[in-house]
Amino acid sequence: MGAEEKNEKTEEAGRRKEKIKKDKEEKREDGADGILHEAGKILGFDGILKKIEKLPHFKKRLKEVDEEIEQRLKEYPLKMTHGGPGRVNSMPPGIKGTPLTGKRAGVRRPAASGVSADVFDENDHLLVVADLPGVPEDTIDISLDGDVLALSFIREGSGIKKGVKLPCAPEGEIVKTYKNGVLEVKIKKNKT
Repeated sequence: MGAEEKNEKTEEAGRRKEKIKKDKEEKREDGADGILHEAGKILGFDGILKKIEKLPHFKKRLKEVDEEIEQRLKEYPLKMTHGGPGRVNSMPPGIKGTPLTGKRAGVRRPAASGVSADVFDENDHLLVVADLPGVPEDTIDISLDGDVLALSFIREGSGIKKGVKLPCAPEGEIVKTYKNGVLEVKIKKNKT
């Protein structure tokens, strides 16, 4: 075997090593191994994970976890519900607990009002701006109780109430304007 032939074999071995390394890195992006590796990088213990992932028992367990995830996804595919991916009121066998979509005794979830409101202190008055898309103007009622502005309205047939905490307790005139789903309420402040 000549020097040229040895160089070719050495180069070929180097290419194979690079390919194996690249394949490992690509494989790492998928499954539990990839998740664990990325979490390790974020949390700063990726060096420990590099050593652990060489252990045969650890490799075997990661493979089992990946296989279990694949099997469960085949048995219970994700479905679109309420605008996002999730399971439809069911839990796969082997997972303990109550599905988040189920009812729990003694637990009452508050109705999501979907109202965002901003309060601005504008020297002589307060300005409250609330997003109320899809709300008919004639269903909007506002009232003031100390330092809380109470908004009530009807959206999609449901009555919704929202209290907005104000930085002070104004007692002046209240002016309401509503346009394109945006409610603006101006409240004169006390002159003290």
